[in-house]
Amino acid sequence: MIRALFSDVDDDGTTGEAMDVDEEAPSFTRVHLLDRLHEQVVDYFVPCLFELARRLGAPEADGQASQHALRPTKDIGDCIAWLAEQGGPKRQGSPRLDSFLAKKGARTGARWGRDWARRDWEVALEDVLKIGQKWNDGAITEGLNSLAPHFEQTFLSKMRPL
Repeated sequence: MIRALFSDVDDDGTTGEAMDVDEEAPSFTRVHLLDRLHEQVVDYFVPCLFELARRLGAPEADGQASQHALRPTKDIGDCIAWLAEQGGPKRQGSPRLDSFLAKKGARTGARWGRDWARRDWEVALEDVLKIGQKWNDGAITEGLNSLAPHFEQTFLSKMRPL
């Protein structure tokens, strides 16, 4: 009976398409909404900040530089510090923008997106906005404008622990 439902079933009971028994079924990983949003924020804004630093004349890191030399186009902490030295917003407080703009495990203080309080998100994104506004950087300000509805929607979503 089942064979009648599949017109392309061969006499040996196969569909003509061989499948290795060793193939594993696709695995799905549950990802928290805030972790995914945070990853997208980091992936978008960190390159924007590096590019802004390059446009403003930040020194490029090379193999000859000492290990303590600033690398404003390679390290987000150095980039933010260098932008502050150039007249950008200077802020000491929580969260540190370099920690917020790093993926979990990438640097001290970095966390999963779900581990930052909503106020931490707001403060960090306000700091990014101040940098974008200081140098009239369209990629940063437009990125934040595009992010705003997703940010609100994500925080209004019902979230469950993983």
